[in-house]
Amino acid sequence: MNRVFHHPVGGPASVSHASFTLNQPNQGKHLARQILGESISFYESQGFHEVDVHAGLDVGGYAWAKYGFLPVDARETQTLLQALRPKLARLSLEPAVRSKVETLLTSQDPQSLWAIADLETPVEVDGRNLSLGKALLLGEWWQGRLDLEDAAVRERFRAYVSEGIQGGPKSAGI
Repeated sequence: MNRVFHHPVGGPASVSHASFTLNQPNQGKHLARQILGESISFYESQGFHEVDVHAGLDVGGYAWAKYGFLPVDARETQTLLQALRPKLARLSLEPAVRSKVETLLTSQDPQSLWAIADLETPVEVDGRNLSLGKALLLGEWWQGRLDLEDAAVRERFRAYVSEGIQGGPKSAGI
């Protein structure tokens, strides 16, 4: 994990995660959730207010949304949601599911990204079976932020981290 700590005079302290990767033998063991959970707890204890990422690199566009990161601003939100439209168009979906996703893609609410990431409808993409949310967000690049002062963000982060580590509840979706 490569990180940069920012302590601007008169501004909020933040952390930028430049990269976070696990080698293949360590993937799928919830190690990333444990590391990030402990890292965020440390950041909070030290007075940091934000954690920034550049989501991408394979699963990042999906994973960071699952953790509770949101696009950094309204422009980033709209750019990301618009980028998902071509992927949605290529998927074979029931009309009700497609309509729900289209509604999310036209939303101005950055938390619509969470709802998209949580879409559990199974789809086939390039011979792989994926959840709809994962199919839409894999490979997407976006600037994200975990606002440690936002209760909804903290709650989502904690729920997702505990899901993998402690067998906590899995989010429901269409």
